[in-house]
Amino acid sequence: MNNKKGVSVHLEMILAFVIFILFVTFLLAYIRPYEKKDAVSDAVLVGFYDSFKQQASVNLTTIFIRNTDNAKKCISIADLTTIDPYFSPGEDAFVKKVSAGKLSAHVSGTSLVTSLDKNDSAYLLLSTEFTSSVYTCNSGGTFEAGVPLRKLVLSRTKLTSLSNQYTADYNDLKTKLNIPENIDYAIIVKNFDGVGSDLTMDIGKDVVDSQNINVVSKSYYEELLKTEDGTLANYEVILKLW
Repeated sequence: MNNKKGVSVHLEMILAFVIFILFVTFLLAYIRPYEKKDAVSDAVLVGFYDSFKQQASVNLTTIFIRNTDNAKKCISIADLTTIDPYFSPGEDAFVKKVSAGKLSAHVSGTSLVTSLDKNDSAYLLLSTEFTSSVYTCNSGGTFEAGVPLRKLVLSRTKLTSLSNQYTADYNDLKTKLNIPENIDYAIIVKNFDGVGSDLTMDIGKDVVDSQNINVVSKSYYEELLKTEDGTLANYEVILKLW
């Protein structure tokens, strides 16, 4: 009788041990704690995105203006900092009527002159992305200006520069983007040219597939400034780490 109890106890211990081993094996297979790269990449991806935004973006300020002079067809602003405290030399202007249509404008230092019919309204856009035309306004009329709205937007100029840096000095750009030395990266801007062609910075697009490398990838939708008409459009940006 005692022998039977002993055998039963041993069987229970063996069964319990087997169940424990199976449970541990399941946890290791499911959680995979030995694969540290995914966890590191997920954390790095946040810093990658923040650094990318800093490197690829410019400030854009939008101000509603109105010509309040009944006689003048242009306005002159001697110091743009009076209507935009954050304006800095190097920024230029794009002025478009509220109804539609680009207006002539010119920035020199901190002063602005722009054509604007009497009692008409327009949006004044200020950014380093713009290059204003030559325009003179000897005696501008009085005007009203709304509250400046300032935001960070993607720049085609800076994205193109990033693409050139990616090709010319991959590791230096990696440092600027705060990516650890042992991790590779890629940046893709979908439909960059507006007619279907992507801006692709991806040295691993062939290697990753052929070697079955696990890639951490995330899509972001960011506003990009179109300098030809002063509008903003949403573009998909894909960031990858492996």
